[in-house]
Amino acid sequence: MSLLTKLKYFTIYIILNFTGFYLAFQNWWLRESASPVPIFFILFCFGLCWLGIIFIRIMISQLIFLKHKNNFVSPFSLATTDDYVDNFGDDAKKIKKSIWIINFGIFFLSILTFIFIMNFIKKYQLEKYGVIENARIVRITPDVKKNEYSSIEYNDGKSNSTLLTKKMFDKNKSINEGDSIKIIYSSENPKIVELYSEYQIGK
Repeated sequence: MSLLTKLKYFTIYIILNFTGFYLAFQNWWLRESASPVPIFFILFCFGLCWLGIIFIRIMISQLIFLKHKNNFVSPFSLATTDDYVDNFGDDAKKIKKSIWIINFGIFFLSILTFIFIMNFIKKYQLEKYGVIENARIVRITPDVKKNEYSSIEYNDGKSNSTLLTKKMFDKNKSINEGDSIKIIYSSENPKIVELYSEYQIGK
């Protein structure tokens, strides 16, 4: 495989993984919402990372099985056409099978790793930069499953977030717009916020 082909694979891998990780990181703190959009967007970001992993896996497989071939092959052509198999025979079949089997495992491992990292960042941010405050509930919105989410304001009205309402109080106690709830948020990144009661339990 030529250096140019290797660079093409590696560049696509870097771009897709950096973009997916960065966008997922920026939107991770917004996932608790009555709208399903943040969750779907985060899944889309994971998909970008997975696609990048597939590109690098194709390159590695070609280096192992087809050392003297310079062909650049995308996951899309590999999935939708048999021309690759027709041209390169049994070795190409090995590549095709190994890519899809291994990458499903890598995909789920990547998600678990990402969640672990985000939980670590959240814990670190709240421990080092945590500010305890009574946030004001400005709006209560149900999702499609009738779960209620409360939009809150804090940080002197400069920041807002959404939390699942049933986490806030005893289920037998009503909650209304205008009520306050004790939270802790990061002064460095106010998007990182948690109910103070849950933060104490997790310590």
